[in-house]
Amino acid sequence: MHMPSVIGPALAVTCLLSPLASAQLSQGATSQVRRGVTTIQQVEPRITVGLRQASDLDAVASDWGLPVVGTTSFGAAFELGLPPDATPQLVSTIEAGLAADPRVRFSEQSMGLRAPESTGCLAPSSEVSGLPCTISFYDGDPAPEKYYDQPLSPIIDLGNAQTYLPGVPSLVAVIDTGVDASHSLLANRIHPAGYDFTQDAVGAPDVGDGLDNDFDGLVDEAVGHGTHIAGTIVLINPDAWILPLKVLDSDGNGTSFDVAEAIYHAVANGAQVINLSLGMAGESVAVAEALEFAHELDVEVYAAAGNTGDYGISFPASHHDVYAVTAVDDQDVKASFASFGPEVDLAAPGVEIYSAMPGEAWAWWSGTSMSTAVVSGIASMVCSIDPVEHEGGKDMKNGCVELELLNPAYYDLLGYGRVDAAETVEETSKY
Repeated sequence: MHMPSVIGPALAVTCLLSPLASAQLSQGATSQVRRGVTTIQQVEPRITVGLRQASDLDAVASDWGLPVVGTTSFGAAFELGLPPDATPQLVSTIEAGLAADPRVRFSEQSMGLRAPESTGCLAPSSEVSGLPCTISFYDGDPAPEKYYDQPLSPIIDLGNAQTYLPGVPSLVAVIDTGVDASHSLLANRIHPAGYDFTQDAVGAPDVGDGLDNDFDGLVDEAVGHGTHIAGTIVLINPDAWILPLKVLDSDGNGTSFDVAEAIYHAVANGAQVINLSLGMAGESVAVAEALEFAHELDVEVYAAAGNTGDYGISFPASHHDVYAVTAVDDQDVKASFASFGPEVDLAAPGVEIYSAMPGEAWAWWSGTSMSTAVVSGIASMVCSIDPVEHEGGKDMKNGCVELELLNPAYYDLLGYGRVDAAETVEETSKY
């Protein structure tokens, strides 16, 4: 496995480590510091169009002289290629012209997005900016008890919650950097319909390419993100199966069109829960339509609020058909990196979460992506207990622990509170 570029344990960093993290680093873990601000890689210029009639595709593409480079399974949305030397002005002109075409429902530039934790943060830059950092580090001495007995488990009363599980599998789509399907934790839990939308290929490997594709000074800094998310979901619900859908490259970058495709693919292949530990600065109509499609078919979508540490959450977490998740620490205090706002629905532990990494490795990782995985795992528990009438988001809201007393500065900005797995499944079992 190509390990991410690391900042050695001896290098001082400006973000504060907890006593637990400091002790773990002293025991041989290798660290990777990341800043929570969202810096999106410039994507290849493409236009996403939604057509009123899918049969008009060839005519629209021909009339505009643009090749078709992508199609969604549903929704009559398509991606059209542009000349590589197209200027921003030309792209905007084409987009506006397509939007005025009576055969077109909407037209938008394909947007860049990324995993919140994958933005590189070197110590000098964080010292200057003062921005919050998340931190991940590989465990040099992994042990099963670090995974099964980690602090988040008693916080959400996981042990009592799992006594309600009937052994019925549920399917969670992890739309991310892919998943290491060979990891011992996940090897027998991977749905065969996994797909790599970045390469248009079957399977969704979570591997690096050895390149600094986004020119941030780090190589393959997002490798393992999807595997870590999948491992956290399985920790919460041992009956969960994972449908890995790769839309982010090894530096954590992706496009809105690939996310829309992946959402449709997840729904078509029976996913009951979709985990979106990613975000973008603007809103995408193509992704919004895919989210609405999922909602209409009772597929619950959970998305990371973001790691800016500021007011306001990223899209797609901000969409009305998505449950937005922010992060708290093991004292139920809002994590310094966690975004907040009135659109947040739920909070969950998201600091120093221990989970699987590619190549039979293990690591601690912090971020709203990790808290989203915790919530998706609880949602999948609800699906396992009640596959027909499951309402994980509603049950979690009803079973939340209030956070206002510990977070007076964030009143009504952290959702309904911190999730409690046992209270949630008790709510489910009442029906």
